[in-house]
Amino acid sequence: MLRLALFDLDHTLLSGDSDVLWCDFLIDQGLLEARSRERSDEMAARYAAGTIIPRAYYDFYAGTLAGYEPSDLRPLRERFLCEVVRPRIPEDDQRSETASVRNSQIASSTSTPRSCSWNRRKRP
Repeated sequence: MLRLALFDLDHTLLSGDSDVLWCDFLIDQGLLEARSRERSDEMAARYAAGTIIPRAYYDFYAGTLAGYEPSDLRPLRERFLCEVVRPRIPEDDQRSETASVRNSQIASSTSTPRSCSWNRRKRP
């Protein structure tokens, strides 16, 4: 029987917002212009206030991937997960996640479909 484990990521399992962190990561790597940080902060504030237009939010954050091939993004994603995401997940949650999802399909979700599909993987 196939087991499925679902996790909400932002501000629950992860201390922070993965979209904002991804944008910051790309800026720090020199792959996005620094002015993108202002736009990211604006999107995050509007999201938190409940005034964001979902299409605008999605277009901005999905736009951070524009111009890249999946093969270009894979190493960036791995570095982002190891260097930014993993350290923001408390150790207790890391142990719990490992034990509860062994031999399961897992999906970590955030507010945008890009992040949900991007984080899917099978654990041994």
